[in-house]
Amino acid sequence: GKAMLDEGHKLTIGGNSMIGAAIANRKGCIALDVGKEPVHFKNPHLPQTRSEMALPLITAFTVIGALTVQSEQEAAFKEEDITALQTMADQLAVAINNARLHEENKVLLDQAERNARLLKAANDVGKEVTSVLELDQLLPQMVDTIVDAYGFYYAGIFLVDENGEWAILKAGHGPAGEAMLADGHKLIVGGDSMIGACIQQN
Repeated sequence: GKAMLDEGHKLTIGGNSMIGAAIANRKGCIALDVGKEPVHFKNPHLPQTRSEMALPLITAFTVIGALTVQSEQEAAFKEEDITALQTMADQLAVAINNARLHEENKVLLDQAERNARLLKAANDVGKEVTSVLELDQLLPQMVDTIVDAYGFYYAGIFLVDENGEWAILKAGHGPAGEAMLADGHKLIVGGDSMIGACIQQN
C-alpha cells in the first residue's frame, strides 16, 4: 500500500480494473479467480491476489471512490459478503464526505479569520500613518508598519518619476531595503516586473 501511494497509483474509471468498474457501474463486484476475470488490473505490488471484491463509495447519490479487499485464496468472497461490506463502505463514504466538509469549512473559517486580522491591521496602519506629513518619515515608517502588522517578509514603496518612465524605490524594509535604496533601485514602468506592470495597468 505504501509503495502504491508513493507512486501515486490510480486507475481509470470504467477501465480494465474492478475498482474502475465498481465506480462506473455504481455496484459492487467480485472476482472469485482473478486469473479468469476479463476485467481485472494485474497489480505488480499484489502478485498473490486470487480473489478481489470492489465496492463503490457512494454519498448523496455521488460516487466518490471505491474500496477494494483482496485475498490470497481463490473464491474467498461470497455474494452475501457484498451486502455486509457495502454497508460498511456506505458508512465510510459518509465519514469521508464529512471529513471533506470539515476541511472545507476549516479553510473558509481560517480565511475569514485571516481577512478579519488583515482588515484590523489595515485600520491600525491607516491610523498610525495619517498623522505623518513628512514624506521622508512617512514612507520608511509605512513599510516597517506594514511588515509588522501583517507579518510579511518585505515591503517596499516605489514612486513614479516626473516623466512617468521609472518607478523609483523610496522606502524598503530591513537590510535588503537599505541595500536597494543605496543602489538607487528602480524599475521601468510597464517593464518585466510586477511593480512596473501594476503601475501601467492602473
